[in-house]
Amino acid sequence: MVYTSKMEYQETINNLFAPLNESKAVYPPYPLYHKGPYLEEKFVQHGKKEGDRYLIPVFWTNLYKEHKNELVQNLINKLDPTKKYYCVCTHDDAPLETLPSDTLVFRVGTRHQLRGSTVAPIQIPCTASPIPPRPVVDKDIPVSFIGSYTHPIREQMLEHVNKDYVVMMKPQWTEVIPEEHFKIFHEICSRSKFILCPRGYAATSVRMYEAIQYGAVPVYISDEFITPWDDDIDWDKLVIKVPHDKLPDLSFLIDCYSEKRLDMVEYGKSIYNRLLSMHGVFDEVLRRAAL
Repeated sequence: MVYTSKMEYQETINNLFAPLNESKAVYPPYPLYHKGPYLEEKFVQHGKKEGDRYLIPVFWTNLYKEHKNELVQNLINKLDPTKKYYCVCTHDDAPLETLPSDTLVFRVGTRHQLRGSTVAPIQIPCTASPIPPRPVVDKDIPVSFIGSYTHPIREQMLEHVNKDYVVMMKPQWTEVIPEEHFKIFHEICSRSKFILCPRGYAATSVRMYEAIQYGAVPVYISDEFITPWDDDIDWDKLVIKVPHDKLPDLSFLIDCYSEKRLDMVEYGKSIYNRLLSMHGVFDEVLRRAAL
């Protein structure tokens, strides 16, 4: 088939995938404060080519929740394999499909090797819409964490927290978060100087980007560190990285940063809107896709 313009081919792609993207999110808002479209949805709505790359417009998280992986692959197989593409995936497992060889993948998760694409993927922040405005409160909680058991590292972490840390751990993760639970989370995070951000199902966590919004220093605990935009962000000025085998030294490592805390908070504020917020990530993906 011959296309008279590059935009015509992008429109053909959009129409091809449109039936899979018709439904809204099939899961409750997560995080609870999230409003509006998710990042993958925003790109489906964007539906535009950037530079020489055509967008593969897929709301991956929704389709994976609906177990429509096979349908996605069938449509991807219809793409012209000689052209360049890009796609944006915020599901921890995406993309599982075999992609055209010259596909630039912007993704949150690292659980699976890319299939088909020979282009190095670019890691992006795990972000959502902004946390609602909150009144300024005293930072009277030294360290906190509120979450659930989604990875063994979180259980190991509990063995090494101080008595003055505020830690609330649920036995099982759930998508449905009661409003009263979020109010507790909101208050404790607002009052915290440092917020523990242990990895969960994925090697990264939305908690890091929440901590920055709360004016706290993220303490990133993992066996694999994902640092998006590391050519533009000095992550050593932004977070405390704690390898899982250094958990016995957790309190000591946090104490070592006590004098740097305010500088780290200010650095986070200075880059958040441009590189870590949802609209900032959207714009940065477009910029890098066009290179």
